[in-house]
Amino acid sequence: EGLARLTVVVHGPEASAELEALRDGAPVARRAIQIPTALATPGLTLSTRLVAPGEEVSLAVSGLEDRPGVIVDAYRDGRWRATGSYAWSTEPVPLPMALEAGVWTLEVRTDPFSAERAAVRRLVVGSAPDEVTRAPAGDATDRIAWVSADHEVRVHRLPEPVRGLPQDLAKLRERQALLRTAALAAIVLGLVVLLTVFLRRGMDAALEAQRVMDATGDPELTSARHRRRTLLSALAIVATVALAFVGAAALVIARARLLE
Repeated sequence: EGLARLTVVVHGPEASAELEALRDGAPVARRAIQIPTALATPGLTLSTRLVAPGEEVSLAVSGLEDRPGVIVDAYRDGRWRATGSYAWSTEPVPLPMALEAGVWTLEVRTDPFSAERAAVRRLVVGSAPDEVTRAPAGDATDRIAWVSADHEVRVHRLPEPVRGLPQDLAKLRERQALLRTAALAAIVLGLVVLLTVFLRRGMDAALEAQRVMDATGDPELTSARHRRRTLLSALAIVATVALAFVGAAALVIARARLLE
């Protein structure tokens, strides 16, 4: 009659087991349990399972001691209602949130991005539910543990990460900056290529013109001063074309800035 506590010794990195109660060889009850012995799974012990509203509840978390912190999520009626965290400690600490009356599911984990490895416990704040009154005889903690056994092997999965407007705008700004950098690099490269082509063609044209002038036999046209003037004229034309392209590129960049 009543409830009995059992000690389970686990051999291995992780264990899930099913306990079966027999009477005269016939099974009368079964309970599935998940034993948090994996390296990344914490163990959770509550100071009590049944508290009055406003009464302090302390929890003790066991596991590897190199964790940066402990995260506690509180669920009621299958919905997330509160969360809290504290620095890792092997000593019991107060529950980092206040809970109103009701039946709560507490999940304790050390991974901020996943809830797959979490210790789960049920906590009743206020009057005990009807299920507890129908549980076998025993103290409140044992009775709540009895009726909560099936719920404490389930873990509420964290929602998939989503992005809001600020994140989308930040991503858009990053892409715009990348596109502007690529466009500027393409414009500079294009200007260098155009300047090289025009400069080469201008110098070739100046040399060709000078050879024609040399063929005339006119001393003025074959002088070094006239050669320099011809070359400078070709360079001036190339520089004018290059400045025109630079101005057009600057106009495009300025317009892109204004549109942004």
